Amino acid sequence: MPLRLNNLDGGPVRVGNKLGPEEGSEAPLGDSTDWWGEGYIKDVRRVITGVKVAGYTANAGEVVRVDTSGGLVAITLPLAASYPGATITLKKTTTDSNSMQAARSGSDTVEGATSVNHTGSREYATYISDGVSDWMRAA
Repeated sequence: MPLRLNNLDGGPVRVGNKLGPEEGSEAPLGDSTDWWGEGYIKDVRRVITGVKVAGYTANAGEVVRVDTSGGLVAITLPLAASYPGATITLKKTTTDSNSMQAARSGSDTVEGATSVNHTGSREYATYISDGVSDWMRAA
């Protein structure tokens, strides 16, 4: 399944450090070689991690599965400035009320705070980097 490229300002999409295909063109999903646009596309790959039961530092593009049955598990998001537009999804795999925590790196923020706790049964949260210093919740 191809990924449709759409630039918010209507012009060509940047691929690497050069102008890429015109808006509306398609790129094969999973072909992340040089799809690192200048604030347009950071990485089109999605990697599903093994289940984490202890603290973990997430990577851009990951879906991090989290087992909180033993208590709070903190997932540290990387520096937002290093991954403009990148997403990270956290997925709680358990039904307990323990926290799955999205935590900042350095002086970044997560939704304007130092961390955000998710306690819902099998809850998930997707965060997107603003490219400066914040991870915003997108879903």
